[in-house]
Amino acid sequence: GRFLAMTGTNLAAWDCLRAGVGTHFVPSSCVPKLRKALLSRFKSKLIGQEAMKLCQEIIKEIAAGRQASSADCVLADDNVEVINRCFSAPSVEEIISRLKTETGDFALLTLQKMFQSCSPTSCKVTLRAMQQAATMSIGPVLQMEYRLSQRFTTRPQPMSDFFEGIRAVLVEKDRRQKWNPSWDALHEITEEKVDMFFSPLEEGHRCGELPTEDLWAFCQEKRAPFPEVELKSKL
Repeated sequence: GRFLAMTGTNLAAWDCLRAGVGTHFVPSSCVPKLRKALLSRFKSKLIGQEAMKLCQEIIKEIAAGRQASSADCVLADDNVEVINRCFSAPSVEEIISRLKTETGDFALLTLQKMFQSCSPTSCKVTLRAMQQAATMSIGPVLQMEYRLSQRFTTRPQPMSDFFEGIRAVLVEKDRRQKWNPSWDALHEITEEKVDMFFSPLEEGHRCGELPTEDLWAFCQEKRAPFPEVELKSKL
């Protein structure tokens, strides 16, 4: 989980099945056939275990025994061992240190990807979020993630690298992210700066806190209207 969250690595079908993200496999070329079968064979009011059983039967029939390919997979046994050794560390600094001691290509490629494509600030915040979420219920987790989204998307560098990532990937598309602070200045991203991402939103915040006690308090009928968003020509 930490590896995927911090590196943004894409998983192929085989990886999804191994990680438990996916439960069944159907080749992409068979998806139209699968959709047609589901639409034609499902009847109204079919729910619960009966619906699940029919889904599984149709998937098995359409897949016809074909399995996801493990070619170029990410979560091969050797790679998972490296992930477990390195990403079990309690800090980003220690994760980087452990990756540097590994001798295989996977660790080297992971380091290169993190240094080029991953914001060090985001990595620190992500690691903290996953550590805290492990002992939290769904309501507080959703509130925490909402606060993080507001901190990332409303603050410029050096408080957040969000706009720089958008610039490099979607706007200018040069893929030359200039993180601030950089990986060479990882020590500048202190615990206090990370704490800021998780703190309650400021009084008067344009959207307000995400309520977790009253599930309907954030609906359009109850909350105050959001202010209009002014789009800027440059990020």
